[in-house]
Amino acid sequence: MRFAAFMKIVNRKNIKPIEDACGKLQELYNSKNLSLSYSVINNSSKPHKHKKMEEVYFVVKGKAKFKIGNSIFPIRAGDAFSIPKNEYHNIQDVEKTVELVVVTNPKFDPSDLIYPSTSPAERDGAGFRTLNTRSG
Repeated sequence: MRFAAFMKIVNRKNIKPIEDACGKLQELYNSKNLSLSYSVINNSSKPHKHKKMEEVYFVVKGKAKFKIGNSIFPIRAGDAFSIPKNEYHNIQDVEKTVELVVVTNPKFDPSDLIYPSTSPAERDGAGFRTLNTRSG
């Protein structure tokens, strides 16, 4: 019974989703080093990057396109892929709904969502200026 002291089982149905750059996000687990979340995306997610977090996505359901930097890749149920920090990315051209399991390292931090600027005078080498539109 040594595991009983720290064992916690959660069900996604009991976690209230938050609106996030990646649709409706439910954080199922977190520790100092990582988070495990479930994300539901309709249509598309907002282009963004993270200064601290790297991510791994596992597509549970649906088909869409994944854009990272200037590259676009088709994704579908069963696909897994990693997203390094400091890379603009988003899910687009969603067919119906895409559902993802998302792992972040370190743990999910909403203040680490960085959206691109639309000002041409303030763009960086990737074509965007980073703006942190959330305060933490």
